[in-house]
Amino acid sequence: TSLVDTHRQARILTRTASKDATGPRNTRLRRRGSADYYRTMEFKRLSILGVGLLGGSIGLAAKKLASGGEIVGYGHRALTLETATKRGAIDRGTTSAAEAVRGADLVILCTPVGTFRPILQQIAASLKPGAILTDVGSTKRSVVRLAEDLLPPTVHFVGSHPMAGSEKRGVEFAKALLFYGAVCILN
Repeated sequence: TSLVDTHRQARILTRTASKDATGPRNTRLRRRGSADYYRTMEFKRLSILGVGLLGGSIGLAAKKLASGGEIVGYGHRALTLETATKRGAIDRGTTSAAEAVRGADLVILCTPVGTFRPILQQIAASLKPGAILTDVGSTKRSVVRLAEDLLPPTVHFVGSHPMAGSEKRGVEFAKALLFYGAVCILN
């Protein structure tokens, strides 16, 4: 069996623990496509820094799969934020990265890797203790080093590289299913 076949099998069947009516925890298999297959994080506030193709797609997917919670987007162009709001990718937008992350449980950095240093410097003091920060950048060594150097120790950084995208750019081309079935490398 190849690694690819093993990965496909793992995606088709996942082991999850659940409570039955009597209370003890049982292990059962959930099939891909069943209503209870995907478990989503419940958040009060999700912050997406960069609401282009990837950030916009994450916002659309979060709106579709997660219940409740506010999605705040950051961008440096008001028109992009307006488009993201109209498309339903975010609930509201701001041109201040620090404002966007204030009170966020989960922050996803979706800007070009070259902008990470100034953005991390802007948001470090505004991140709440216990917040999770991740990114969609294609490089990791420099990103992990930046996170270690610039983020407070109370913030949890999880570097990620989703293997998804498009030749098109911008929130206009964002799709809720862009990441569906895509591999995501975590470090």
